[in-house]
Amino acid sequence: MDHTQILVLALANTPTMITVLIGIVINNARTSDLNSRMTLMESCLTNLDHKFDTRFDLLLSKVLEIDNG
Repeated sequence: MDHTQILVLALANTPTMITVLIGIVINNARTSDLNSRMTLMESCLTNLDHKFDTRFDLLLSKVLEIDNG
């Protein structure tokens, strides 16, 4: 194989390698976006859980108040 053939092979494979690298970068960005969305959803669920706990405690105190009254 001479230098011309090696250069032709390298130039033929370059668009494929560039496409694969762009795909990897885009996939990594989408994974980061998904991770941030999951973190946001987790915090919303934690807040919702706290609200339910608070309301359950209030309901339980009212039931005990009625039961003792």
